[in-house]
Amino acid sequence: MWIVLDAINECVKRKRGLTEGLLLWIQNLVKCEQRNIRCLVTSQLEQDIRAELSGLVSKENRISMQSNLVSDDILAYIYAKVREGEGMKRWRGH
Repeated sequence: MWIVLDAINECVKRKRGLTEGLLLWIQNLVKCEQRNIRCLVTSQLEQDIRAELSGLVSKENRISMQSNLVSDDILAYIYAKVREGEGMKRWRGH
């Protein structure tokens, strides 16, 4: 089973004291005995999220979306969509 949590930095209850909140729930999920559960978490890089999850996720299992390679791909995708999309004609000069 996969659990996907997108944009956890937008969760206002991600850390509420030592015994509750989304980050603690994620920690408990990762540490549980159920080996058939996988978790994919996306977030903007924020200090509390980095601090809480860095010990749970190995470096080889982290993917940074803030790199020049990724930024170039995103920019190329946006340019292609603006150039080819019918509803994007007004943006082509920008």
